[in-house]
Amino acid sequence: MKPPAVIPIQDPGSPGLLLEALQRCGGACVLLLGAEQSLKPGAAGLLAQALAGGGLHFCPASPHPDLELGAHGRWLQAMQRPPFGPGGPLEASAWGLAGGAPELAEALGRALAGLGEEGDWELGLWVQLGLAGLQPRPLAQAWVFQDALPSLEQLLARERRRGRCARQMKDAGAAALPAPPEPGGQAEVPQQWADCARALDRVPLAALAGTQVSGLPAVDLVPVLARAAMGRAFQLAFDGGWHDRTAAGPAWVARPVRRVAVVHPAYGGSLNLAQRSAQALERLGYEVTRVDPSRHAAAVAQAQQDPQAADKLMRQLEQECLAGIAAARPQVLWILAQAPLGLGALRTLRRQGLLTAYWFCEDYRVRKVWKSLAPAVDAFFPIQGGAFLPALRSVGAAEMPVLPVAAARDACTEPLADDHNRRLSFFGAPYANRVAFFEALADLPLELYGEGWEAAATPLLKPLVKDGSRLSEAQGFDLFRACAVNINLHSSPVLQGIDPEGDYVNPRAFEVAACGAFQLVDRRRDLAKAFADGRELATYGSAAELREQVVRWTADPEGRRKVALAGQRRVLAEHTYEHRLASAFKALGLAPDPAALGATIPH
Repeated sequence: MKPPAVIPIQDPGSPGLLLEALQRCGGACVLLLGAEQSLKPGAAGLLAQALAGGGLHFCPASPHPDLELGAHGRWLQAMQRPPFGPGGPLEASAWGLAGGAPELAEALGRALAGLGEEGDWELGLWVQLGLAGLQPRPLAQAWVFQDALPSLEQLLARERRRGRCARQMKDAGAAALPAPPEPGGQAEVPQQWADCARALDRVPLAALAGTQVSGLPAVDLVPVLARAAMGRAFQLAFDGGWHDRTAAGPAWVARPVRRVAVVHPAYGGSLNLAQRSAQALERLGYEVTRVDPSRHAAAVAQAQQDPQAADKLMRQLEQECLAGIAAARPQVLWILAQAPLGLGALRTLRRQGLLTAYWFCEDYRVRKVWKSLAPAVDAFFPIQGGAFLPALRSVGAAEMPVLPVAAARDACTEPLADDHNRRLSFFGAPYANRVAFFEALADLPLELYGEGWEAAATPLLKPLVKDGSRLSEAQGFDLFRACAVNINLHSSPVLQGIDPEGDYVNPRAFEVAACGAFQLVDRRRDLAKAFADGRELATYGSAAELREQVVRWTADPEGRRKVALAGQRRVLAEHTYEHRLASAFKALGLAPDPAALGATIPH
């Protein structure tokens, strides 16, 4: 399915150039974008799906993450007027139109043939489409960024021009056009409306927090006044009664993207990924705010026994995170799996113009929340490919590349250990499949480490548990380096032993390699993309094969050292969090250069 060709309307005053561009496209599908608009990351494929059924569509825009809307912009957004909605027949904009180039070219040609020098070609285009029975359908999602918004004066000037054109076309017999209002006289337009609209447009709502006017919160009162003033101002401009001669002000201009907020989970395996993501983004030159509710981890763990208490606590954490995001004023949100942001919060943040990106570091077959979360954000990065990708497309998620987990660059700085005081160990949580698998290896000199093993170990495994406490990341790294052979077995809460359909690679594989330690890993579909089996790590597919590999590699210290060093070099070259975040932000259309001090959303 081929994405539509994007035709930027660089100069709204030259519709003839647009007509030529449409004619050159032949029978292709096209998307008309304003010079101050850009297609959202991942939206091209979704738009192609929407256009596959034929017909014309209108793509509303959402504010660019760094576009600070004035009162007129907020009014346009609330009223769903262009560019944030299709508007009515007298309001609609050609920018954001998508469909077949021949139909658009034919309608635009007829519109230009009947317009005078001051005619509004956009209005003419919509009228001609209506006469041809081609009514564009608004799309449900905003797949276009509004990177800049004209000033209030520029919009009012456009409204005056459109009002004049509407009356001229109606007088010429354009039956598809609703009857425009009668022109108002200049005396009927109080100058106060102009003054009020301009004054309200300059009010920074954030500065009104905590203030009241006549007993009402100012942050509630001012938007109400703004909606009334803007509505009246646009109506009067269209009626022809607003004869203001003030020069048009400059349009808003999007600034470079620098501010990123990383939203952490309160607990769980993704917490470390959030911390490392924030560190990597700082090293890539971004200004990073950590929205981190993990200080409540103990309370969250305790509340798991009471569903009502857990739900109440998560709502509190969500409000805390939203307050942290509002205070940081980021341009991009990097959200980790299990972060306490529900569906409503994600949709609200997206409507506010923040670019929301979600790193789903979970097995989609186990945690089903992706079905609702993925369509609620701008970009959803999975750690799994395969059947997960068409499943994401089926729920309307923007298609993003698979983003595997990684390792901390810091772990690669330690020298390789020359001797090891442990022969064979495993560090990780006691999932059911691990408990069952290690029972078959209980006669080996295996040592078990990780929170929960003392309670989960069977009688056969209890003698093997050396430390059942929660070890820090640094303690885990020391453990890897001190062990001759590290066993890595991917978790599964529902299977026994090795997952025969396992695909993604867990963080442990990258961390052990980063530490310059040797590991034996259960085979996974995606493992060969990350490491070379036998040269950068070694694999096994059963308990019997693992037993053979342990005997082989325990007796070959020089071979282990060679494999461990190669694995560490591979991580440093391809698999650090800096690599992952640079790749993700490039996919978002931000910084292609990992060394850049900032990034700019492309126009």
